[in-house]
Amino acid sequence: MTKATPAAIARFFAVGVFAAALGHGVWPQPISHSWAVLAVVAAPLWRLRRQTLLLAFAFGFLVTFIRFDAVFQTLADEDPALRGVRVLEGTVSELGEDNGRSRALLSGVNLLGGGEARAIRGNVLVSAERYAGLLAGARIRVRCTLRAPSTPFVRESARIRDEIRAVCYDAGDVFVESPARGARQALIFLQNKIIESLNRALPSPQSEFAIGLLIGNARSPLPAAVRDNFRRTGTSHIVAVSGYNISIVAAWLLAVLLWLGFSRRLALLFAFLGIWSYVALAGALPAVSRAGAMATAVFAARLLGRESRAGHALLLSAAAMLLLRPALLVFDIGFELTLAATAGLVVIGPRLAQKYPRFFGRSLLAQTVTETSAAIIATFPIILWRFGTASLVSPLTNFLVTPAVPGAMAASALALLFGFLPLPFAALFGLVAWLPLSFILNLTRLMALSPVASVALGEFPWWAMAVVYGLIGFWLFVPSRRIAEPPLQQYGGWQIEEC
Repeated sequence: MTKATPAAIARFFAVGVFAAALGHGVWPQPISHSWAVLAVVAAPLWRLRRQTLLLAFAFGFLVTFIRFDAVFQTLADEDPALRGVRVLEGTVSELGEDNGRSRALLSGVNLLGGGEARAIRGNVLVSAERYAGLLAGARIRVRCTLRAPSTPFVRESARIRDEIRAVCYDAGDVFVESPARGARQALIFLQNKIIESLNRALPSPQSEFAIGLLIGNARSPLPAAVRDNFRRTGTSHIVAVSGYNISIVAAWLLAVLLWLGFSRRLALLFAFLGIWSYVALAGALPAVSRAGAMATAVFAARLLGRESRAGHALLLSAAAMLLLRPALLVFDIGFELTLAATAGLVVIGPRLAQKYPRFFGRSLLAQTVTETSAAIIATFPIILWRFGTASLVSPLTNFLVTPAVPGAMAASALALLFGFLPLPFAALFGLVAWLPLSFILNLTRLMALSPVASVALGEFPWWAMAVVYGLIGFWLFVPSRRIAEPPLQQYGGWQIEEC
């Protein structure tokens, strides 16, 4: 029987948050229905006979359900002021690009007119000509035509996830009222220097690829053909700053500090600081920050010497994000894939190492193969559900490409450092990075030419995804009667223990 310890209470609260985020996202009913939903979901928990745990689950469920209901109420509120030609101001919270145009999500929006500023709930999506001064964190003012968000410009999932109440079309000149200052200004200056250095040392598309590996592609996007190659081969995760990139940086810091003689705890502490320095350098965009938070939770568990609790730390960090933005679990594919991949590294990776020690050992290459396999296994059902496609070349491509990514990042960092030298020397060091970058680009291009690179499977229902996850769990976690499992061991610092 589960004891009502503080850790158990926190876990049940987090499970309640997940249940509400999933239930209300799939079935967006009014708040009056939440009690009925809670009763159905919590019914199996009565067997615990632990009222404290049940109350923790119920509290997490209701808080998240109420927060989610407020999102739907905000989006359902029809405000005539959010239609027609208007002048508005807001803070750029997210920034992207589509067909050569800047797309900025504005939060803290005020409608200007008649000498007054009227605050509105929710966010506004602005579409403007590509504008170099449009940066995350800046306060801008723009005149445009406000319309209701609709497809194909705004997907329904994005409307709910980002709480978009209106889209700002035909935006004219964008006036930056309060440009980035202080630390953010220094960060932008550093990003500009990184882009300038890599563009001097490397040709296109290797330069854009290197920029994407190191700081993300928001400032220097990859060509469309290259992006499509990564998408078709199931390797898109390596061209954007994600949990995988963050884990590589943290692993580098950890290995170097341990080699220099630092204690394990001190090395983990510096790795923790390195994670958030890297997140800041990548612009601290919400998706990057969420990946950093998940990686932080895992490293925090290791720092406290509770490596077997890394899964619990991941659960709690994800629940904290869902409390703030409950729509992420159902309406943000990036969040789902990041969470699944991180959970795969924490849960599936060690299990693979334990179940198949001949294939997933302790060497650096074996651990790279294990991490890649765990991430593919954990995300494959979600990809089937969300996209209805399967890349049959993805396992082989990831197996060949992923071991080259750390070297490509290291070589790109070297090209960055020497990119400010006179051009012949910059190009010489750029050649060191050009080799692994070109290997990855050419390999994905060749693999994408395969007729089975992207196989359409049609609609893949959610229950089929659940069945696939159930089969994966049965395969990995149900002991085999014929083959005795090897003794418990450590994989990549994660201690496997019986439950």
